Amino acid sequence: MTPQQGFTLWFTGLSGAGKTTISGLVEHALRERGLRVEVLDGDVVRTNLSKGLTFSKEDRDENIRRIGFVCHLLSRNGVAAIAAAISPYQEVRDEVRERIGRFVEVYVECPLDALVERDVKGLYKKALAGEIQNFTGVSDPYEPPTRPRSSCAPIENRLRRAPPGSWARSRTSATSRAAAVLRMQRNVLFIMVDCMRADILADRQRYPALPTIDGLLARSTSFDETIAAATTTTPSVATMLTGRYPSEHGIRSLLGYKLQPDVATLAEVLRDQGYHTVAEVTGPLFPVTGLNRGFDVYNRRERNCYLDTEWGSRLIATLSAGLPEPWFMFLHLWELHWPRRAKGSFASPRYGKQLYQRSVAYLDSQLPRILDAVDRDKTLLVITGDHGEGIAGAIDDPRPWVQLAIRAGYSLTRGLPPRTKKRILSFGKQAVLVERDQSEVAGHAQLCVYDYLIRVPLIFSAPGLVPEGRRPDIQVRHIDIAPTILDAVGVDPSPLGLAPTLLPVMRGDDAQDRPALTEALQTMLHDQVNRLVGLRTGRYKYIAAPDDPTVPRELYDLEADPLEGRNLAGERPDLLEELHAQLEQLQDSRNGSDSARMSAEEEAVVRARLEALGYLE
Repeated sequence: MTPQQGFTLWFTGLSGAGKTTISGLVEHALRERGLRVEVLDGDVVRTNLSKGLTFSKEDRDENIRRIGFVCHLLSRNGVAAIAAAISPYQEVRDEVRERIGRFVEVYVECPLDALVERDVKGLYKKALAGEIQNFTGVSDPYEPPTRPRSSCAPIENRLRRAPPGSWARSRTSATSRAAAVLRMQRNVLFIMVDCMRADILADRQRYPALPTIDGLLARSTSFDETIAAATTTTPSVATMLTGRYPSEHGIRSLLGYKLQPDVATLAEVLRDQGYHTVAEVTGPLFPVTGLNRGFDVYNRRERNCYLDTEWGSRLIATLSAGLPEPWFMFLHLWELHWPRRAKGSFASPRYGKQLYQRSVAYLDSQLPRILDAVDRDKTLLVITGDHGEGIAGAIDDPRPWVQLAIRAGYSLTRGLPPRTKKRILSFGKQAVLVERDQSEVAGHAQLCVYDYLIRVPLIFSAPGLVPEGRRPDIQVRHIDIAPTILDAVGVDPSPLGLAPTLLPVMRGDDAQDRPALTEALQTMLHDQVNRLVGLRTGRYKYIAAPDDPTVPRELYDLEADPLEGRNLAGERPDLLEELHAQLEQLQDSRNGSDSARMSAEEEAVVRARLEALGYLE
């Protein structure tokens, strides 16, 4: 068993602000998580440890030094010490901080009028009337922390100020309210890496050198089996930012659809909670889709803006300078998307046989620039991919002349008539994307829902909240990300009707696979194209084409056949029908209203941009 590491939580604020109440809730939450905790409340300490001290500045400082000394002894012996004391002077609080080391200062802020209103003893009224001398906050100064690690108001005040129907709702149980206090004011950095496959977390033969990711896994809870809701970027990101499947949020594919106006986004909910919200995106995530809703800043850059370019330097400078806190950033990275990014020594065979593996290693070398620019102790870090990626054919041949030939081929066909262009590219794809006896087709444009396209990694890191070094062996989904982020920052996701949070799973309280829907279709749902849907139960995968009954159904046992090479549909008709019924039930329960559509002008602009990106032929 790993020994508990001690620390001190120091709650400071005016008399009556709620320090004792909040510290009691935090104590309850920490004890439920198995930690050893001791609370030093200012009033109790005055009666015992500091009896005889007056309210002069010298004696007040001495009182805080005594509390700090006890907290120091407790912390260095593996105990979580919680101090709740007015501690009005910054200098002595800094002195205690330096002595203890592992010290988190929490400012419990409350306006004077509210303190007077709730003061049952009438002390503030007497102090304001001059009947009590040297009363902190009235006739004696209180110096608010200049840089508290967290700042909060008592929960009952937050609820009282929340407008009807807002998402500022807190849970009713003492444990949940205490957890909300612990998560308050945590920043959120949500990194979505385009085309990031799940196997980068585990396959060190394929990905031999990923020191940043390996170090991150040791400090995080990660999931190797996270199922994307779609195999294309726009609907997949819409699911991450809403916690809903494409049939609910309305963005079914790359072109033609907008986010449903009545679907709340993660950015909207967090902005209502006081967060500064920022999105840095690229590729097909155009603002016209509605994915910019709720973001104070929504910056869509060109796809050739990588972390190692001027854009990346500006991003790092912004993070290092500090965004207005608390903040939420959705960061979309493009390094793994074709044409893949692998520069310098990372273009050598040392980092992988194929270009995709080398680009993963190169991205791994760039990630510390982001991670070192934020305060990890007060930031929830989430990393995932929008979908997987097939690794095969010439598109991942690292030889420079092959990559140049592929790019030249795409460039030369841009001005041709659509029918001619489609014939040439269809012929070329056989050479570029497909290898003989290869279980994957390169890229992610193919119409399928096999695991190499829908399994992505998912990493959560938040010191003090998310367990470290855990890799639960269960299936989770993209729809689980938004409610988990909300829960992690103290916002109850249940009023939104979202999936259950993953925090109990991370703590080991829930070990059930979560059935996942996934969808693959081409440019637009209303085009005359095939659409495939999949149901993944954890062990089995069922695939069907709901709009075309002539397409054979597929069934795979993923434990026995992880590469999905043997279709069991003919051998297991009972299981096939059982999963078909389950799929239809899940689809019916998840179907929303008719999708919001782009105007003809908007669609034409987006189509042209998608063609320039190589998404459309």
